[in-house]
Amino acid sequence: MAIFCTKCGTVNDDGAGFCDNCGAKLRAPSASIPDIDSSPPPSGDAPPARAQEGASTINPKKIAYAGAVLATLLVVGGGAMYFVLQ
Repeated sequence: MAIFCTKCGTVNDDGAGFCDNCGAKLRAPSASIPDIDSSPPPSGDAPPARAQEGASTINPKKIAYAGAVLATLLVVGGGAMYFVLQ
């Protein structure tokens, strides 16, 4: 069974300790992967909520940065227009 690098996705030989492409340390494949659909949740408990595929969280720092860039562009653009139209 091949080992995939979690950093770059390169397929490596069995027993490889490091990725042939990027040099990242490889984890050995787990012995068994439990089948999550094979058993119902215990004693009527609701299954844990999962994040929607493709959904991303909004980073407030990125919003603040974008706002600062937009404000700067508006001020610089407004100043340039003032001098051009005079």
